[in-house]
Amino acid sequence: MARINDTRRDNSDNSRYNFAVLLGQGTLVDLSSQLGSAHLVLPFLYSALGAPLAFAGLLVPASRIGKLFAQASAAPFIATARIRTWYMAFGSLAMGVSLAALALFAAIIDVHALPAVFLLVASVIGIGQGVGSLAFQDVLGRTLPPHRRGSLLFTQTALGAAFAIAAAWGTARIFEDAESLSSHMTLIWISAAALALASACSALVRGVAAKREVKAEASGFISDLRRNVALTGRFPWFRRFLVARFLFLSVELAMMFYSIHAASLHSEKAGSLSAFVIASSLGFVVGGPLWGWLINKSLRLVFVLGGIAGAGAAILALCIAYLNLQSVPPYALVFVLAALGYQAVSQCRKVYLVDMAPEDQRPYFLSVSDTLIGSLAIGVGALFGLLAHIQGVTWPVVGILAMTVLAVLYVFALPSTETDTCGRS
Repeated sequence: MARINDTRRDNSDNSRYNFAVLLGQGTLVDLSSQLGSAHLVLPFLYSALGAPLAFAGLLVPASRIGKLFAQASAAPFIATARIRTWYMAFGSLAMGVSLAALALFAAIIDVHALPAVFLLVASVIGIGQGVGSLAFQDVLGRTLPPHRRGSLLFTQTALGAAFAIAAAWGTARIFEDAESLSSHMTLIWISAAALALASACSALVRGVAAKREVKAEASGFISDLRRNVALTGRFPWFRRFLVARFLFLSVELAMMFYSIHAASLHSEKAGSLSAFVIASSLGFVVGGPLWGWLINKSLRLVFVLGGIAGAGAAILALCIAYLNLQSVPPYALVFVLAALGYQAVSQCRKVYLVDMAPEDQRPYFLSVSDTLIGSLAIGVGALFGLLAHIQGVTWPVVGILAMTVLAVLYVFALPSTETDTCGRS
């Protein structure tokens, strides 16, 4: 009896310890994702350095493609790895090194070589994100009980956003009279330093080493993907989840198109971009504790409310365009709502998949989901971008609103997890 109690106490101690370590690691990664984002920061620096704008639209696809290939290729290795946290460390370290190299050499690189350099950095960031997030989610499922996973994810995004606000504000104050490029590159250096610390934190996680090491064989991206699709496609819940996640791309891709829309209204106003960055980070700060509390009650509720927040952002953006409002604060509220919706949907679908997937096959479900939906995201993003080019910047917002409404309605077709049925406690 004493041995059983000791085992339970050890497991509880490990759970609390791993929660703290994973929270620190995830917060540092989320801080870096705010300050070194391929969606916002890299395109901004690319333009500031005078690089050819014809290639600027390829930065996000390059990052996404790198992430897709990395996850599809890494899934069998992570599933059979003896120490999975090494892959978490590798992902953070790869991103940190690429950002540090960019900050160190960007100012002296020939302007005609900048497109290749930025595309390479974006691709490495995608690879690091793909390997790191896949390993993180698998470690999350192995080290923490279900009721603590959602709390950790939402808490780390809130803390990461709060630190990002502090870093951006502090950097702006310190470099108020310096060259703008120095201020921008300082954010990149902070991002790289955060990733180095995140890599070190990965090594501190306890109790995830397998008893024996099984060698994984790399059989190629297409064959791996085909095998993984065949394995996971037998589960009806997973097919429905893929449909829901596809529809929720409207929420996950919305921020990029709101940025384009906001630029058409406010690009000539000094400080408008800073206001929008702070607004989106504020949305993550507010959403962290809110969604973390609600997810312990119902995953489905968080999906629905996240979709409603995303739809609210689209409606507000359309109203601003229709009324021709020229003030920055109303559109800043769009970014708050968009961040709330993105945070709810992106983190909730991770928890849903971790809860539903069989433990020994979880990396394959994660890989197939991210690869298939990520590929579709490239097409959806390109379609909305073409629509903006041909019809105007408000039309993608209309498409986002329509998809989001369908997504909210489709949530009710998703099977409930056990914790949704019994309550997350």
